Amino acid sequence: MEDARQRILNCAKAIFLEQGYKKTTIRQIVERSGLLIGSIYHFFDNKEDIFQQLFLNVFERCDALIVSRFGTSGSPAERLAMMFAVMLQAAERNANICELYYEGFTLPSTSEQHALQFERWLSENLNVPVEGDRAFSCALAIHGVMRALLANCRSERRLSFADSLRTMTGSAFAILGLPADGAREAVQHLQENQPLLLSIAEALAERSLT
Repeated sequence: MEDARQRILNCAKAIFLEQGYKKTTIRQIVERSGLLIGSIYHFFDNKEDIFQQLFLNVFERCDALIVSRFGTSGSPAERLAMMFAVMLQAAERNANICELYYEGFTLPSTSEQHALQFERWLSENLNVPVEGDRAFSCALAIHGVMRALLANCRSERRLSFADSLRTMTGSAFAILGLPADGAREAVQHLQENQPLLLSIAEALAERSLT
């Protein structure tokens, strides 16, 4: 049964990457997986439920890949900035990934679950208190900035990757009460390591983005 569930996720991921979220249908996922439509609904409620599982996994895998490739020498704040950089670089290079990330920060249920996931990460890694919804409010505020930058990736007046990265990192550090100098240092380090960040983005997408 678990093999069938994973096959659904693998096939859905491939189709989402090929044509984006909006154009993908349950029927296409059924046909690609070779399973009966009843099998899909045995594991998932709808298309968003499938997408949500994939999107939440991206956050966890991205953090794990950063640790495996950069080690644990960097601070949690630097790791957070790296996650932003990986997402923004992938979104800049691939329109379908940009749409997928945007939908992840926009779809009500997926966005809410990711905010809760991010709240836990902030509490566990940056010691942002959960009392008084401090960690959750920070997660929501940072979500808003990332969503706006992903929307900008598809606009005519598009920011450069460097400007998007400075905006995202500076805003997140400010929201979390971290030093502005730390944000500037993180951005410089990220710009110096763009090829490695791109390799992480490609590992997440399981395809070349060049």
